[in-house]
Amino acid sequence: MSNLPNWALGSAVVALLLLGPILTFLVVLGAEMLVDVLTTPGVTPVCIVAAGAICWGIFRAYSPQPRGSQLGSEEA
Repeated sequence: MSNLPNWALGSAVVALLLLGPILTFLVVLGAEMLVDVLTTPGVTPVCIVAAGAICWGIFRAYSPQPRGSQLGSEEA
């Protein structure tokens, strides 16, 4: 009972379970808004590609990068 990491992990799991439906709703709401914007007249395919490229660049900057080989030069 006095093990703080177990309490922290349990609290994080409970928080994610309770906030899961809210986060799902916000993601679906954002996707619906994006579809509405893209289906309005006057939006060209160039705008859609540009928006996708910008989003890809932003998410790529914040996504974890895969590590290369774990072997160093002395182990190879």
